[in-house]
Amino acid sequence: MCSRTARQGERGDANLGPVRSSYPTMYRFPVGPPVAVIETMTTSVYLEEDGDVGRYESALEYLRSQSLDGPASRRFIHELIKDYYA
Repeated sequence: MCSRTARQGERGDANLGPVRSSYPTMYRFPVGPPVAVIETMTTSVYLEEDGDVGRYESALEYLRSQSLDGPASRRFIHELIKDYYA
C-alpha cells in the first residue's frame, strides 16, 4: 500500500486539458523512496531521484502553505460572487 497526494480537481475533470495534465502526483511507499509522477496529455514522467522529487515536494508544500482552507475558500468565493452581482 502507498499513500498518494491527490491532484487538484481530480473528480471528473477530463476536459481541463493542460491544467490537469501538468500537476504532479506524489507517491510514498512503506519501503523505498517517494516517486513524483507528472502526467501530460501524451506521456507520463516518473521521477525517483532525491533532487527531482524534492523539488516537487517543495513546490507542493509551498502551494499548500499559500492556499486557503475549506471554510476560508468558501467565504472567499462567496465574497467574489457577492461583489460580482452587486
